[in-house]
Parts: sequence; C-alpha cells; structure tokens
Amino acid sequence: MYFGGYNRCGKGSRVWRTFEGFHQQTNKVMFSGRIWTIDSWDSETFTVKIMNEAGGVLAEKTWTGNNFQKKGTVTTNCPATPGWADGFFNVELEAPYKATDGKVTVEITTTINQGANDESLGWSELEFSYEFDESAPAPAPEQALPTVSPANMDEGVENPMALWTNNCGATEHECGEWGSYWGGFNQCGNGHTVSRTFTGFHPKTSRVVFHGRVWTMDSWDSETFTITLTNEDGHKLAEKTWTGNNFQNKGD
Repeated sequence: MYFGGYNRCGKGSRVWRTFEGFHQQTNKVMFSGRIWTIDSWDSETFTVKIMNEAGGVLAEKTWTGNNFQKKGTVTTNCPATPGWADGFFNVELEAPYKATDGKVTVEITTTINQGANDESLGWSELEFSYEFDESAPAPAPEQALPTVSPANMDEGVENPMALWTNNCGATEHECGEWGSYWGGFNQCGNGHTVSRTFTGFHPKTSRVVFHGRVWTMDSWDSETFTITLTNEDGHKLAEKTWTGNNFQNKGD
C-alpha cells in the first residue's frame, strides 16, 4: 500500500512533515522510506531534503525515475494503474544535528511535469529517527539573548563589489538612474558564477543576512538564478531561486 499516486499527486506535488522533541544530546537524524514513481516517469527526478527550523538544508539527495528504463529498486505494475510500469525506490538519508537546529522538516518534491493521470508521486513506509550520545555534554540552558546588534561586513571597505569572485571577467558598468552593476552584456552568460567567502564574525553571531540587486540582462525567458548561503563545511544554510523573464516583465 502507498499514499498519493495516480490521479492525486502529479506536477507540483510536495510532501513534508516536521519533527520536534529531540533528546538534548541528539547528534544525527535519519530518514528512510519507499518513494513510488507511478506511470510515465521518463527521467524526471524526486528530491528528499532534511532541513532545520531556520530552513537550512542539513542533507539533500535526488533520484532519477524512468519506468521505461526500469530505473528504481523495483519496477513493476500496480493493478490500480494498469498500462504504464511503476517503479519504487527504497531511499535513505541522514544528517548531522545539533540542538540549535531546532525542529526538523523532511520534504519530498519532484520535477514531474504532467497531470496526475499521466505520471505521479507515491510514498509508503516513511520513517524518521534520531541518534544521541549520552556521554556528550548537554547543551547549556537557554538564556535571554542580548539586544541584536547588526554588523555590516563591508563597513569601511572602499569598493566591496570588487571583492566578489567571478569566472566571467566582470567589470563595472553604469545604467543611468539605476546606478552601476558588474558583469552583464558580453561578460557573464552561460555557466558563470559569482561568490564570496566571509570571515571574522563576532563570537556571538546568531544570524547572517544577504541582500543585493541581481540583474537579468537581455533575453531571459524564464531562466532562473539561485542564491545559496553555505557554511565552511559546504552545508547549505539557506537557498532561494528567482525566475527572470524580461518579455513578461518579471523582476523589480
């Protein structure tokens, strides 16, 4: 038996659950389950994410479903959905955990692009567990936080934009009343990235914040750009994607 599937969970479907009440010395969280790729999956994907209370990604993995190529732990045919083959994947995912991660959400999403009567998502036998180390010191009791004091990492820097690393030889350009920007026409196209690493935080730093203006130049037609914050270990702390379409006036 599985949940979802035919005529229910097609394009845009999302499955999630939030867990809380962990042991104080929890150091790892684990998810396992069976994800069903129902009917005409042809190399679409599903992704399982484990996220902390702030939305930071603790672990993430993507699988490709193709019932014509029999991709999956098993490819069979469920009586409820005759005609197309159906596959399922026995999935496992684990992530390190610390007390400051708070609540944990497990989320399942897909890239299927048809109605639920053509291709759909199913799930069964979902389990979530955690491990803890009783020999580890328990976290100190929470204390009231002091008044938040924002700090700008670029305070006193003459030209902070020049400190961002890119692989497209970006230079600065003017755009009339909108001011200046870096990159753009004939410089930063397909495959280019922009990044910067920050150090020297105050010992009591509790949050990091990024803001800026990202320009979608010329013939963007629903391509996307993504901003990701990662820690020194490469774990995602936050991520968001925007869609640019200058023909449909998408953008600020």
